[in-house]
Amino acid sequence: MLKKAYKQPEQDYFTDDASVVESIGETITLVEGNYRNIKITTPEDLILAGAFATSDLKD
Repeated sequence: MLKKAYKQPEQDYFTDDASVVESIGETITLVEGNYRNIKITTPEDLILAGAFATSDLKD
């Protein structure tokens, strides 16, 4: 499904895989995630990830 979706021409409104797949008529289902499941893209994200890794807090 994803490969098929990415064969179409790029559009300005594509923001992620879900928007690309949705544009070919597929239904997207959102599920609640965990706030600790972060994307590490900046140095600050590494600090946050380190805090999560050493935290005594349980989900």
